[in-house]
Amino acid sequence: MFKSTNGGKSWSAVNTGLTNLNVAALAIDPATPTTLYAGTNYAWPTGSGVFKSTNGGETWSAVNTGLTNLNVAALAIYPATPTSLYARTERGGIFKSTNGGGNWSAIDTGHINIDVITMAMYPATP
Repeated sequence: MFKSTNGGKSWSAVNTGLTNLNVAALAIDPATPTTLYAGTNYAWPTGSGVFKSTNGGETWSAVNTGLTNLNVAALAIYPATPTSLYARTERGGIFKSTNGGGNWSAIDTGHINIDVITMAMYPATP
């Protein structure tokens, strides 16, 4: 993961605590832009999942409690309540967290083997 603070003129690595560098999804908290979520995959059997940073990507920690598949392909944040997150996992369905990634619950296990590239929230009817 790399970060630029000058419009892309230079970049610095921000990977401390990110045990998997294969980031497939990134979500930025619209209310607190220094809070980031990275969805990683393909570091079997461990090291994948959702990682959270509260300091603009300088450090990361895993937030995977309740995820039954750690190959995360897409993330979305509900803008009105940024602690509500959604994750789509490879062959594992769609999961929701209402506490900033602290715990996840399956909300749709029927979407198996589909190729969801990205997810977004429609603000009027989430």
